[in-house]
Amino acid sequence: MSKWLLLTILLILIFLGLIYPPFAKKYSYLLILNSKNRYELPRNFHTTPFNSSGSGQFSEKELQRMISQIPASNIMIVDLRQEPHGFLNGNAVSWYHEHNWGDTEKNTAEVLHQEDSFVENLRKHLVTIVYHNSMFPVPYLVKTARTEQDIVELQRLQYCRFSITDHRRPKDKHVDAFVHWIKSIPPDTWLHFHCSAGKGRTTTFLAMQDMMLHASKDSLQTIIRRQHDLGGINLHRISDAANDRWKKSHIKKRADFIDMFYDYCREVPSFDMTWSEWVEKKGI
Repeated sequence: MSKWLLLTILLILIFLGLIYPPFAKKYSYLLILNSKNRYELPRNFHTTPFNSSGSGQFSEKELQRMISQIPASNIMIVDLRQEPHGFLNGNAVSWYHEHNWGDTEKNTAEVLHQEDSFVENLRKHLVTIVYHNSMFPVPYLVKTARTEQDIVELQRLQYCRFSITDHRRPKDKHVDAFVHWIKSIPPDTWLHFHCSAGKGRTTTFLAMQDMMLHASKDSLQTIIRRQHDLGGINLHRISDAANDRWKKSHIKKRADFIDMFYDYCREVPSFDMTWSEWVEKKGI
């Protein structure tokens, strides 16, 4: 392919890219950059004293850097993102829909199938457009395209996926699966939780792990404060910021869920009754 032809294609892609985002985010998917591939810790990376850590989405090199900071060899990456995402030339990218809610009706198997299709489609292209800050189109030559499970297993780590909708509390079926899973993993397993930003979903699941371990002796406020002090968000804080108003009811429901999950951990410390059974018994 000649240089002039390649330049023409790139200019056309950039022009189309400038007018595409407002429509794509509402009616389709927009390929956006989540994190550049550089040897740094991912944003909002923090560890806990309970064989766990959390962060935002990492790139391939950020995963390598993060591994060097985790004081364990048996590491499980716990991917909490429902929205499809992958890695382009090592950079973390995702397919964005309005509010990150393009897959709210899909189960985990359907999300993974869609994600595999998106990544496979990337591999078929010489050039693709990636949006920085969800608005600015940047052309990328496609050298490698991988799923998160691909890059995690390349590092000889374990991978687990819970497809949790952004900004919302986890569904009851996901809570049941998480409780059962936590009970089944070896005690020396280090769990690294991540979502997109490393805030809402990540702190929620780190707090749930904390509650399963310590609700019998620590108060709810102690656990909420501890997770915030360790580097997460305050799960009881409901923002009134103008750009957060559409999230407010969902954040309130998430805070209410956290309170109920704490009560569940207190009342069923053996977890021989599932969360869903407990909720039904309580009539919640």
